[in-house]
Amino acid sequence: MTAFLALVRKDLILFVHDRRALLVSLALPIIIATFFGFLFGGGDKQNSAIELALVMEDDSGTAKAIAAGLEADPGLALVRMTAQQARQAVRTGERKAAIVIPAGFGEAASGACSVRPRSRKSACCTTPRSRPCCRWSRACSPSR
Repeated sequence: MTAFLALVRKDLILFVHDRRALLVSLALPIIIATFFGFLFGGGDKQNSAIELALVMEDDSGTAKAIAAGLEADPGLALVRMTAQQARQAVRTGERKAAIVIPAGFGEAASGACSVRPRSRKSACCTTPRSRPCCRWSRACSPSR
């Protein structure tokens, strides 16, 4: 047991004399915790919703559903504005950011969802040497 205590004593002495090890082990975690505490914590928890502007340039059902979902989120304080009003509100600091749903968004989003889900073993990649794509690649389509 005395040999063990001697090793511990020796390592502690070396550790205390190494300024870099002390800094990394003691000061740096305190600095990092303080930084993230300042960044994410504190403040009034009752009024912690993020103030955003919502610009609706599309009138599709998809855009309306996304807007309704955003407005239902208690962590967001949304106000509908025009693009110019939102730009000005963000510049002056009245709003933190603006969410813009551009014209044609619903049409583009519906086109993105037209891909049929496939099984992991796609029919197009049954012969790996003749097809450059991977068996699970989205580049493969079941019609090939």
